[in-house]
Amino acid sequence: MEPILVREAVRSYSSGIKINLYQCGLCGSEFECTPGNIRHGITKSCGCLKRGPKPTTKRKVSSCRLGRPPKPDLIENTQNAPKLIKTFTSQTPGGGKKNLYECGYCGTEFESTPGNVRHGFTKSCGCLSRGRPGDGRSGERLYAIWSGMKQRCKPGHYSSKNYGDRGITVCGQWQKYECFRDWALQTGYSSELTIDRIDVNGHYTPENCRWATREEQSQNKRCNRFAKNDIQEIRSLWRNGEDCVKIARKFGLPRSSRSHILNIAKGKHWSNISDQ
Repeated sequence: MEPILVREAVRSYSSGIKINLYQCGLCGSEFECTPGNIRHGITKSCGCLKRGPKPTTKRKVSSCRLGRPPKPDLIENTQNAPKLIKTFTSQTPGGGKKNLYECGYCGTEFESTPGNVRHGFTKSCGCLSRGRPGDGRSGERLYAIWSGMKQRCKPGHYSSKNYGDRGITVCGQWQKYECFRDWALQTGYSSELTIDRIDVNGHYTPENCRWATREEQSQNKRCNRFAKNDIQEIRSLWRNGEDCVKIARKFGLPRSSRSHILNIAKGKHWSNISDQ
């Protein structure tokens, strides 16, 4: 069926073109079109011939459009759910309110919005992401040393080229943090010391590890094995005006070792060795 004219000249342009309002003869929808397109058969419908006629019956509205049921309180099924201590302790800049909760893992008090806790977005004070939950040691320096030691020996870590990729591993005894902590406290651990492997090509084991200062650790590197005579010669050459790059080449080191040679010459490394 051809479109039926409803109203003429609903819109017009300065060029003289007029737009009429038509009713589609197939689905009954109203649409605008020029009289010429209708007269010459260019426009035969509102477009339903291409996309198919509109359904005559009303489409059933999905239940989700009538209002979704509220999400269940996922946190209620969690054994270590945060416990509410005080309501509305602070207010965010956006207008949201925060409650005071107690972490179910480590007992730390923290603030969070009721919705994040109710829907399970906030499950702890943050100890779940920082380390083992509930162990009370996620922020300890010794725990960070143990975790970093294991990460360096794993493939894909940014430092694995100097550790894991060379075949260096952590012994089975130290896979548990408690065993590593006991060894550290018995061997003189302190906050000023770092873990150091005695044999730079050996593994992380109780027999091959010690606690050393930064200076002692810098001396125990693959590229830093110098005898006492070598240290004295480096300092003597540097005082005589020798370039650090030439000194590094003399000892078989790459050009990139010039900063290390300079630290040796100035006494920042191996300060315990006299020049005489």
